[in-house]
Amino acid sequence: SSVTCAVVDEGMYMLLSCLLHSVLSGFLLTAVPVAAARLFSSILNFFMNQKMVFHSKGSTPKAMLKYFMLALPLAACQLCLTHFGIMLLGINDNQTILRGLVYGIVMAILFLSSYFIQQQWVFAEKKK
Repeated sequence: SSVTCAVVDEGMYMLLSCLLHSVLSGFLLTAVPVAAARLFSSILNFFMNQKMVFHSKGSTPKAMLKYFMLALPLAACQLCLTHFGIMLLGINDNQTILRGLVYGIVMAILFLSSYFIQQQWVFAEKKK
């Protein structure tokens, strides 16, 4: 599920960056693709993790609330770290592949913490 969602996330980010670089620039060129890609991939990731990875039988609304309590701060970190990396490396608005590379590296780093938090908190089954 992680690989599938990462490919969807990265693909959407790259596609939107390509499509929007002529109408957006700077922070907005990072923020809009990040927000759209993360929203879509987060919904996909939630359902894949719930059913296929953690085989959770708990309440979907409760788990979804917890998941998005985790996903929103992670998306904010993704946005800030991606934008910071792009600025630090001097990548301009037209360098979509380099922007996507920075985005992918940040996503990979954030994935590890997200997985363990989901395992221990979001989809954890109550012990009886």
